[in-house]
Amino acid sequence: MPDRMTGSCRALGLLLVMTGVASAQTPAPDLPRYEMQVRFDTNAKTVHLRERVTWTNRHARPTNELIFTVYPLYRMPEKDVGLLAKTVEILRQSPSVALDTGPAGRLNGVRIDGKDVAHVTRSDMMTAVIVPLPAPVGQGQSVTVELDYTLELPHKQGRWGHWDDVCYMNNWHPQLAVYDEKGWHPTPFIPWHQPFFHEAGLYTATITLPKGQMWPPRRRRARRRIAATAGATSSWRRRCCGTLHWWPATSFTSARARRAA
Repeated sequence: MPDRMTGSCRALGLLLVMTGVASAQTPAPDLPRYEMQVRFDTNAKTVHLRERVTWTNRHARPTNELIFTVYPLYRMPEKDVGLLAKTVEILRQSPSVALDTGPAGRLNGVRIDGKDVAHVTRSDMMTAVIVPLPAPVGQGQSVTVELDYTLELPHKQGRWGHWDDVCYMNNWHPQLAVYDEKGWHPTPFIPWHQPFFHEAGLYTATITLPKGQMWPPRRRRARRRIAATAGATSSWRRRCCGTLHWWPATSFTSARARRAA
């Protein structure tokens, strides 16, 4: 049984829910590439991410910046608390359980070619992060950036958080906004809104879990337990998907049962 006093979990079920193009299809070679090193601390309810992102400009319009959407940077404006609480009640949820005033995410730094790069948040959209580039990127050209990011999971039932020994990580990491001939199109975070608008991407993730944690792949027959040693590591690769959604839990079976209830 989980130790509820310390918040530790003796077994961790990691459910990956992928969206976007099916893996049987061959993805476009110039999609954004995400190489992710993820480290979980289930006691502290913290996730640390080192993300290496390679972006290729597929359009005639050059750009001198990248724009990422980082939804956990959202901080609820004080003037909106009443309206959002009422909206949550209409959706038959308790505001004290579902609403987090935030922010839960923190972008610690950005590097290009081994050099630190200043990043700024758009004044009109707190979840849109602008990364200036050392030189314009034209059509067919690529640029690689490295991001250091931390997510603190609040004790809430939301897109990111933890409750009853289940952790929620939905649209939790920095993702490139959509880019076309008109430029970048970041989308704001709306607490009660379900859909999100992102470019599909190619993902590779190396995930480090605490001692005794379990990794259940999508196929039940392929379920297996990672070596029960401190800092157990598992590599996972997804050829093409919209984003990564994870629900760490005390066990894969009990997490499914709670969601189905």
